[in-house]
Amino acid sequence: MGLLLPLSVLYPPITSGQRPLFDEQFERLLAALDDLHTAASEGTLAALTTLSHRELIGWLNDLIYTASETLDELADHGGETSGFPPPLTVLRRSEIDQRRK
Repeated sequence: MGLLLPLSVLYPPITSGQRPLFDEQFERLLAALDDLHTAASEGTLAALTTLSHRELIGWLNDLIYTASETLDELADHGGETSGFPPPLTVLRRSEIDQRRK
């Protein structure tokens, strides 16, 4: 497992005239998230990153927001995602527990 680096370091902005290697970038992003999930599950986050829990939560919320906005944009422009999958709602654990009661 490597260090969790800011996305701007892993994925520098694409300048005009360059073709994005998005498939590789997307694979690296998913691998980084998988590594993060594994470390969080195993309690070994300190071996993966020096970011605090608060910073990690901020990054993850930013990723979730950006992914959700991208899905909305794709749906608005008649992309393949129209109506599928159904919209997701991210709930904090306390909200989930309240809904179960």
